[in-house]
Amino acid sequence: MWSDDRVQEFADAVAGEPGCARVTDLLLLREGRVVLARSSTGGAPRDLFSVTKTVLAILAGIAADQGLLDVDQPITEGQTAYHLLSMTRGAEVGGEFDLDNVAVRERNWAAAFARSPQRHPPGTRFIYDNGASQLLSQRLHEAVPRGLPAFADRHLFTPLGIPSPRWDADPSGVPAGPGHLHLTAHHLARVGQLLLDDGVVDGRRLLSSAWVTRMRRRHTKGGPPEGRDYGLGLWLEPNGSFFGAGWAGQLLYCRPSDRVVLVTLSDPGFDYGPPATDQLPPGWVAPLALARQLNLV
Repeated sequence: MWSDDRVQEFADAVAGEPGCARVTDLLLLREGRVVLARSSTGGAPRDLFSVTKTVLAILAGIAADQGLLDVDQPITEGQTAYHLLSMTRGAEVGGEFDLDNVAVRERNWAAAFARSPQRHPPGTRFIYDNGASQLLSQRLHEAVPRGLPAFADRHLFTPLGIPSPRWDADPSGVPAGPGHLHLTAHHLARVGQLLLDDGVVDGRRLLSSAWVTRMRRRHTKGGPPEGRDYGLGLWLEPNGSFFGAGWAGQLLYCRPSDRVVLVTLSDPGFDYGPPATDQLPPGWVAPLALARQLNLV
């Protein structure tokens, strides 16, 4: 349980860990109330990196609820939106198809990822796949009125009280699906609270209960980098908790049993280059790892 003493223990552990030197924000809500809020930067927005995938999955659900996206319709090479959301596209993800390489070489990232060779039949194997998220982002950007950022503002961010956020795009103008949506810790916590509250905020349904359930249901046994079961845009814990996780310790963690939302953000000083560089300390540590060591999650 996240008692006040345990919350303080966690905050002290992060502050005292040299591997967390680039962590900027810790935020914990219980029953929607702030229990812990620490920021070294005045609550500035941060790049969510792969937590962007969780937000993208929510937007896919909103589009599906509105009849704008058929998750079972092939998008490319027999790969459906479901395959992209569940990381079961089955395509090559390394080498020239690694995101860091695509980002500095290609104008349209999705077009590059669409060329990646098929390694396994779609739907048969989980492989963590940044390309899948970019293909999904492009599909949504084309399918929804006025493009994905405007759709996200109208149907998700504005109802959650989030001013139009920065969402970096590839050179062709398609929002980055694998990462690079920027939110403050408090704004990201509102996204987590939405999932805890079954898609409803202030009595208004933004996302169908069926889609929330689908996101939180096990679709594969998952694998690296988190080593947990995988839903749709979410990693799943055996105790019913679920989370979105990104490089450098970015985290949106939700535990329904005690209605907790935990957000951690960092500023890794990332630059695609080439070559890609960052300012993380050697052997950097994600705050989630410390929470696990303390048996808090």
